[in-house]
Amino acid sequence: MPSPLAWKSLQRLALLALALAWTAPLHAQPQQQDLHVGSPQAVLNDPIVKRCRMLAARRVDPTLDSLTTAVDQAAIQFNIAPVFEAVAACRTALAAYPNEPKVIVAQYNASEALSVLALGLKFPESDEQALATALQAAEKEWNATGLNAQLLDFFLGSAYEYGVGTAPDRAAAIKWYTRGANAGDPISKRELARLQSSQQ
Repeated sequence: MPSPLAWKSLQRLALLALALAWTAPLHAQPQQQDLHVGSPQAVLNDPIVKRCRMLAARRVDPTLDSLTTAVDQAAIQFNIAPVFEAVAACRTALAAYPNEPKVIVAQYNASEALSVLALGLKFPESDEQALATALQAAEKEWNATGLNAQLLDFFLGSAYEYGVGTAPDRAAAIKWYTRGANAGDPISKRELARLQSSQQ
């Protein structure tokens, strides 16, 4: 005769087996589309994906809580350079891997941080409305320099380059990155140089 502890374990196993047998027909039905929840190791090992995730998805700083990413922390501190780096890295990764969940989430985190910095906490819901709002604000400050101009110009340059809220437009991206570079943003300057060098 099994001991009382062994008997309880056997009862639990029997209940678990019964529950699995009961739900098996539900799981056995063919689904219309499999849920793709992870990304293959080959994607995660790609340097552009690693950089994106390091900046906007992975929790790399032990001083941050479990819900905060490096890009969130940079936005909270109004440190725009890491936010711009995360957006540039993650949009590049998303262009290469448009269907990979871990890239999509990291790119979303980076874009959210940029939108909050450029447009405030009540930024528009759609990418199209956010682009229109940024264009209106940038037109008001056509010759401006400083942090706000850098935020708007990078926001617009990246949006036009990658087609966020609009169709991709290389000429418009160059225009806005040029304005950002002239406003003193080194990341807009780097992105501008990259676009111009790939044009030749």
